[in-house]
Amino acid sequence: MSKARLKKELEGMTREQLIDIVLNVYTARKEAREYFEFFLDPDCEKLLYKYIEMIRKEVSRSKRGSYAKFKISAIKRMIKDFEGFDPGAEYVLKLRVYTFSAIMMYSRVLYYSDTQDNAAVAMARSILEYSDTHCLYDRAARTLSDILADENASAPYLRQFVRNALEPGD
Repeated sequence: MSKARLKKELEGMTREQLIDIVLNVYTARKEAREYFEFFLDPDCEKLLYKYIEMIRKEVSRSKRGSYAKFKISAIKRMIKDFEGFDPGAEYVLKLRVYTFSAIMMYSRVLYYSDTQDNAAVAMARSILEYSDTHCLYDRAARTLSDILADENASAPYLRQFVRNALEPGD
């Protein structure tokens, strides 16, 4: 169903019918409950911390032999879900930067596949694109530069791989 059709259907309902629908959705879906709770009491810091913890758990997953097991698709879904709450560009940027820094940090203790190395580059690029779209580019570029300059923040090979990929002309 399209938004236009849904809007048309909702416009034809009484106030009581709309309240019933909202309460049914609230009861039936955990995601809807979380959204309404945030909508009624928007605490962006609390929501950010919740998603940081979820992403930290995903990035730190490993299998036998200290091989990283995180899936970038799961991380992207978490970021998209966070954005769905509309906490503001600065909070979304904070979550994206945290994600990148966590991926870099865990490269010191976990072995990454080529896909996961490329995920670090893709995350850095997405931070720059997102920040450029939301007039936060200078802050994001400085933060990424600081992360990549810190020799203790990641494995040397990954730090160099990301730097090379972000160089102009690539």
